[in-house]
This record gives sequence, C-alpha cells and structure tokens, in this order.
Amino acid sequence: MIASYAEPARVEAHATAVKVLVLITGVQLVMAAMVTFVLSLSMGWLAAVAFTTVVGAFCYLFVWGFRHHRAWAYNVSIFLTVINLHRHFKDFGAAPVMNTLLLLFSLGVLGLTLYLRLKLFPDFVFITPQKIRGEYKFSS
Repeated sequence: MIASYAEPARVEAHATAVKVLVLITGVQLVMAAMVTFVLSLSMGWLAAVAFTTVVGAFCYLFVWGFRHHRAWAYNVSIFLTVINLHRHFKDFGAAPVMNTLLLLFSLGVLGLTLYLRLKLFPDFVFITPQKIRGEYKFSS
C-alpha cells in the first residue's frame, strides 16, 4: 500500500527522533527480557529461556519496524499503548509518585510515536489511508 511507505526526505528530516524511539524501544526490550527471565526462572531454565526468547522476539519486531520505517510498527505500538493506559491507574494509591512518572513516560513515548507516525506517514488517518469523498487521497 502506498500510504505505508515513508518518503526518504521525511525519513531524513526525522532521523534523530526515530533514533530516540529506537533507543527507548531497545531499552524496553532489554528490561522486558530481564523481567521475563527472572519471573519465569521458577518454572525452570528451559521455560525461562523460552519465554525470554518469545518476549524478546516480540519486542524486537518493534525495534526493527521503527528502524526500517514500517507503518505497522507505529500503528500497533500506538494501539497497544492506548489500550494499556488504564493499567497505570490500577492501585494508583499504593505508589502515586511512581505511577505518575510511569504514566508520564508512557504518554511521552505515545506522543513521540504519534508524532513520528504523522510525519513519516501523512496519508494515514488513524490506521487506514485517508479517503476524501470515497477516493484515496495521497499527499505526494
């Protein structure tokens, strides 16, 4: 689909922001892999390695997608972040400062992802190409 390809000029103009998003996603990948490994150690080494491999591969899909400017990576990341925002308010009273910081971080990453998706793929409206009067409209 034409709308899912980023123009080289747009990619070049936003290269630094993409690198920041890739770095943040890479750090999240390492943290998710470590937490998965530690939590699954109680089931044995084989289970820990298997679960860590699955979680690491899933997280790496996003790193790869952001690095190679794939629209699906931005769309899925935005979708998953939005549907998981409610979790920041679960047991909010137990650790309000930490939950507030995590919420702000999540909203910041969501904002960066939305910004890059809008700049790199201007022909997308929500998760589909833009239509005007029943016809697809492309900016270039």
